[in-house]
Amino acid sequence: MGKIRVGETIAHAYGFAFREFPKLLGIVWAPLAVAIAIGLMMTPGFLGNHIDPNDQDAIARYSTRIMPLSLLILLPIRAMIATGVTEQALGMRKGATFVYFSVGLSIWRFIASWLLVIVAMVVLAVATAIAAGILFGVGGIVLGHVLHGAAAEVVGVLAAIAFVLFFYAAAIFVAVRLTFFIAPVVVAERKIDLARAWQLSHGNFWRIFIVALALFIPLIAAVVAVMAAIYGAVLFHVFDIVFSAVHGAQESTVQTQIQAWSETMRVKGLAVWPYYAAFQLVFGTFSYGLLYGASAFAYREVQPSAGQPAPA
Repeated sequence: MGKIRVGETIAHAYGFAFREFPKLLGIVWAPLAVAIAIGLMMTPGFLGNHIDPNDQDAIARYSTRIMPLSLLILLPIRAMIATGVTEQALGMRKGATFVYFSVGLSIWRFIASWLLVIVAMVVLAVATAIAAGILFGVGGIVLGHVLHGAAAEVVGVLAAIAFVLFFYAAAIFVAVRLTFFIAPVVVAERKIDLARAWQLSHGNFWRIFIVALALFIPLIAAVVAVMAAIYGAVLFHVFDIVFSAVHGAQESTVQTQIQAWSETMRVKGLAVWPYYAAFQLVFGTFSYGLLYGASAFAYREVQPSAGQPAPA
């Protein structure tokens, strides 16, 4: 497979997201509005949700009941957006789109692919846990005969840290290799094939990783900046709670601080939700264009037969 050109992929992704924003908004706004409405319905005080915002147990019970239903609705919506934006990025859509809502085969291919990724990550976690149990069991016996006292404890701690780091590195590696090319494989090749996505990313892990950093870091910074502007200083009070927990505050004290902060955020959210919903619409449209634009351009880099995208 060919190699991804990192700089050009990043430039194309941003160019596509900015240049095609009106068309992307036409694709994204209707399904994303449904997703935003569902999110508001799950929040006490919004859209007919009459649960007492101060009743943490009632909120937890409601969230547990509504979560499966919300996932059944949100997964097709996310897949719908992914399909439309990827088609636009691959040049498969012509003209402007004012309202986009689809339940075609690509949506179900996306859902199946995402579920397969989840299964793969669960298998990885289980296999790692089994391997850890075996290695630490055998290692503990060996260390018990070779080292004693503090030396054995130090080696054990270092081994545990190394294993945890290895697990997270493996999880990131597998997730990046499996997910980056799912969208073009589903849309352009019309199939559910994680092996194909894995094949396309061969030899490109670090290139994809750098592209992802170049896309996600500005997006995260934008979210923090806008959230700070909307919610004000109360947003950062969560760091006071973390500081208290780290410095040994009593669990009851930390729980009280969390409840007070959550209540303040909910009250503030009731006042600013129209601004936050508007931000979600604009930010979501740009983010989808950025991420799927990068994936589409990279796909054409490693799959020359797919043709060349428009210049960034």
